[in-house]
Amino acid sequence: MAKKKAQVKKTPSVKKAKKVSVRKVAPKKAKVVLANTAQPKKRATRTLAADTVRDFFHRVRVEAFPRIEAATVPIYGYQDNQVKQNRTGVLFRIADTHFILTAAHDLFGIIENHIPLYADFSRTHQAPIPIVESKFNGTEEENGRDVAAIELPTSVVADLPENRRFLTMADLDMEAQPKKGIYAAFGFPTAWYRRVEDVQRTDPLAFLESPYYNGRGFSGA
Repeated sequence: MAKKKAQVKKTPSVKKAKKVSVRKVAPKKAKVVLANTAQPKKRATRTLAADTVRDFFHRVRVEAFPRIEAATVPIYGYQDNQVKQNRTGVLFRIADTHFILTAAHDLFGIIENHIPLYADFSRTHQAPIPIVESKFNGTEEENGRDVAAIELPTSVVADLPENRRFLTMADLDMEAQPKKGIYAAFGFPTAWYRRVEDVQRTDPLAFLESPYYNGRGFSGA
């Protein structure tokens, strides 16, 4: 008998895996953010010499104060048979209507007690001008406002000294926010009122101040 050939099972061929190319990626460096510890640069300031400051303030007094004084008047009251300094007023005009602006506190109490009020000095005779015929308007002090507007008759306006000047809306700053700058105060304090040889004399107080003036120089950003 012929011998049978041994059957050899063929194993299925295994496909070789394709080579996968691998790129080495360098790890990203972490960003390091350092806090800025450097001190902010201070804004440079300018300092003017004391002589320059004095000259500047003198110029403001010479040029600005006469305009302020022309619009500022003393207000008197007549009580106990004598004229007394009562308050300060500012001349103000809207169109053809003339006012004296002043503080409202105690004003209406004076009117209710029939104490006559006067303003400034007459151009025709050396005596205060009566303003009893004026129309008095004012705010309530409880609301944080303290303003009175005294509407003047034409006879009072005509009797004011010739050098008086009424301010208008063009002279006002309508912004309520405070601003840096030079401030001037002008008025007639009651403590400065006196009589000299039966003549009443009211000296004005003029005050000029700046937050930048330190007594030696004027510093500003």
